[in-house]
Amino acid sequence: MTDIPADEPMYIRLLEQELAALHELTGKAESLEETQKITTHHRDMAVQKVRGIIAGLDAFDAVGNLLLASLPVDNDAYVESQHESLSSVPELAALLFAEQQPREVGQATQTSGHHLAELHDNLQALLRLESRRLHIELRIDDDKFAAEHYVSGGNVPSRIESRMRLSTVATELYVRNRQYPDKERALISDLFSPPGIDSALREIVGYGVDDALQLFDSTASRLHHRLRGSYSAASSFLEEQLQVNDDVRSVIEKSGKEEAEAMNQLIHVAAFQDLANFGSFSAQELANESIMDLALVEKILTDFSFDIDAQSENVVSAFLAGDNLVKRKPFASRRVDGERRWLLIQPTSFLYGIRPALEDALNRSASANRYTDHRGSLLESKGLAELVKLLNPDVAYQSVYYQGREGNQQFEGDGLLLIDRFALIVEMKSKPRSPAFLTGNPGRMFLDLKQIVLAANRQANRLGSLLDDGQPFSLQKATPLDGKGLPLPRQQNVEIPVVAGREILTIVLSLDDLNAVSTVVEELNRSGLLENPGNPPWITNQHDLEIIGEVIDRPSEFIHYLLRRREANIAGSFRATEELDYFMMYLTRGLYSDSNETGITVLPSLTDELNAWYEFTRGDRTNESAKPRQPIPMRLASLLNSLNDHRPYGWLSVSVDLLDLDGELRNEIADIPMSLRNATRADGQEHAKFVGFGVNSPGKRRGILFLSFPPRISRDSAIRDINRRLRLRKHAHRLDYLAVVSFGQRTAPFDIFAFNDSVWEPNAELDELCRKAGYKLIDPTP
Repeated sequence: MTDIPADEPMYIRLLEQELAALHELTGKAESLEETQKITTHHRDMAVQKVRGIIAGLDAFDAVGNLLLASLPVDNDAYVESQHESLSSVPELAALLFAEQQPREVGQATQTSGHHLAELHDNLQALLRLESRRLHIELRIDDDKFAAEHYVSGGNVPSRIESRMRLSTVATELYVRNRQYPDKERALISDLFSPPGIDSALREIVGYGVDDALQLFDSTASRLHHRLRGSYSAASSFLEEQLQVNDDVRSVIEKSGKEEAEAMNQLIHVAAFQDLANFGSFSAQELANESIMDLALVEKILTDFSFDIDAQSENVVSAFLAGDNLVKRKPFASRRVDGERRWLLIQPTSFLYGIRPALEDALNRSASANRYTDHRGSLLESKGLAELVKLLNPDVAYQSVYYQGREGNQQFEGDGLLLIDRFALIVEMKSKPRSPAFLTGNPGRMFLDLKQIVLAANRQANRLGSLLDDGQPFSLQKATPLDGKGLPLPRQQNVEIPVVAGREILTIVLSLDDLNAVSTVVEELNRSGLLENPGNPPWITNQHDLEIIGEVIDRPSEFIHYLLRRREANIAGSFRATEELDYFMMYLTRGLYSDSNETGITVLPSLTDELNAWYEFTRGDRTNESAKPRQPIPMRLASLLNSLNDHRPYGWLSVSVDLLDLDGELRNEIADIPMSLRNATRADGQEHAKFVGFGVNSPGKRRGILFLSFPPRISRDSAIRDINRRLRLRKHAHRLDYLAVVSFGQRTAPFDIFAFNDSVWEPNAELDELCRKAGYKLIDPTP
């Protein structure tokens, strides 16, 4: 173990601490199974210790204070990876209170700072013990099933089950304050606002999505506004007292702290002491503060709450297994002096709980089929529209129908986008994950896995094989999309052009968070579950796709990211908790997978920069934050932009090759055009520089030839020379494709672009021409 500097992200420090603790535990025990028993015992003892701490505390006051401790006080100063509190702390505390013996509650009491600190620290310790126990369980399964490669008995390999369950449970337990709530808000409005769906909801549950969102706005902002007012009042009072009251001056001087720091601490204490008085609310109070009807407020609060004094059973053990009641019931309620009062345990849980609650109601009603169809159509339209906006493809189609080579069966695909030499096959999985999946039920997880990933992979590979076999192929019926991704009012038969070496990429898109699935794709590859292990799908959700689309500067970067993500899925070299960590790893460090390296790099939270920029653009932060970008030299960016603007055949393949260069190589490539121009300007001669990619290794062999011409060479002469060089060098080096980027003395990134991807064939005449031109014939076979 190495010492971690104090300024390292909190996530890394905690990870180091957990690894050290695991190492110590496994070193003392005779086996991992014994280590697991010890850790489980410690976890159970920690639960009992917390039960003892809360026995004399007021539930609403304690949970309310823990909520405030878990939320960022200042959005501008908040950094996710540095934030040491977990949003699950107040949730777990509320569930522990719910399992207590019921007791009469009169006026809410205040909890001392000492007891709150003790409770907070012990809850975090309990969560870390459970995290440790889950990781030990995963290691046991990894060791036990290390040699298991194939599905047997209709079950998913146990190590995959363990990985998925760990990811799901860990997300439920340890996810910090969820970002991008505006995405979820927009989505649930789209899902439930159409008149037919809205009227069905009002008939089934008694309210619509607009009502639920209005209540969310009222409750989520209520505590912040009141606390902010309390801070302001306490600050004004103490500043006034500091001028006239010697006792206040004496307290600050004796604290041993700077005046500003001591004052801030006193303000915090004064403000938090008021929490017990305004943390909870009655339905009448909330109705008075908003424009909502009292009966409607009571109905929604009741549907999304549990009685904290009703002595619930097994809610803590269910929470530790990933079944978090607060995710479905984010309010706690109880009677105080004969009046029912509520407390919002976790604001984001309320927002993210609206969709599953309304979906569950609809799916148990006569409107289930209507809603299912609407959900699928919405995903298809939103997903394809986002991809069209991001890529501006040559053509895009929705609802494609085609036949296999045998011609005896018709198949359907959700989306197909063609851009240069690339084809993106898009499969939409609109069915929600089952509740059992979220709690780690093995049988249900495998069923959902088959529906989400394996079926999509099979469908995409079927279409991909037809696009990539070098034979003519047509879609029997497809709906073309316009430049905004909107369907045109016609269906048509489509002839797909044959492209040698076309690159096929598969995207599986969902409305749900599929991080638990997307993080085990390399395991699915190793286990033989995927039909084409060389082309595993990229699995993501609509929210993440939209955020990536906002950040990406050009289509070539998105395609390059998909290729790097595919490599990572094949190699299994990285492990992260969410897709946006992979994406930020790509922007900042390339997400480069080396097939020769062993081991797994566990990615910490990498989204701090992304969160800061996103919240600034939404007005949630006042401090300006720069958009995350990968380091691309200005001249190289200019060339990439020019290729994207003009889009000659082969432009995207060349752009991806240029992006495949990392670090200093990008700077070197960016300087080539200028250096060749300078050389030509100095001696009046042609100058060339060849850059090869993979020419000395198996796989695709390709290259870019940079050429500069003096002004005396006409454009027609330059084109003839380029075509000759292109033909001879490609043949001599047996390249899959070769591009020529040439320029005269203008400042444009390039003047002429030529590309050759014809299939290499033996040709004695060309061999001789290559020798005469000075090209050495290369045989790539070992």
